[in-house]
Amino acid sequence: MDLYFGIMAVGGLMTLMGIVLTWNLSRLVEKFRVGKGKLSWLILLGGLITAMGFMPLILSEGGHLVVWALIIGPVLIGYVLSESGLVRATLEMLLQVSLAVFSLVFMGGDYLATAEVFSAISIILLMNAVASYVHCPSNISRISRAAAWLFTLFVLLNARRHGTAYIPILYLLSQLLWLYALVKLHLVAKDKFNKTGQESL
Repeated sequence: MDLYFGIMAVGGLMTLMGIVLTWNLSRLVEKFRVGKGKLSWLILLGGLITAMGFMPLILSEGGHLVVWALIIGPVLIGYVLSESGLVRATLEMLLQVSLAVFSLVFMGGDYLATAEVFSAISIILLMNAVASYVHCPSNISRISRAAAWLFTLFVLLNARRHGTAYIPILYLLSQLLWLYALVKLHLVAKDKFNKTGQESL
């Protein structure tokens, strides 16, 4: 169990890094394309709240305040992605979200588990946001989509066999792929914006 929580803690930090990178990417795109105020800051706020769902020390405290935070964070992220048009609803993404919701079957209706699923859904949305940027190179898009599927698989298996040490390895792999895609997409974005000053992702 200690190994499980150790891996989850590392994954939680990687998730936080991914959220910050996604926020910065959204900020760049917002500056040149979206023109909707400061919606990107809501991604950061929602992401920071959501990241608590993957921090074992915070989750161990439990409590209704944590649960509500884990629900509000993903709602903020979903709202921003919907309003900004930075993510498109696809059948693939809807299937991933459906599988994450289905994982509740294995959790026995625990209120904290329900909040964790909300957090997982928001990460799936953020991963798909990277994959669906309009001018995202196909290789980066494929990597981010693979990350989303690995993460979805982790959510399902973790719900079924919670506490099994090897399952969070899928979580780490998904975060590594997501971070790699984000770093590569940052380079693409900066190159495009430096060349045109107006071109968007």
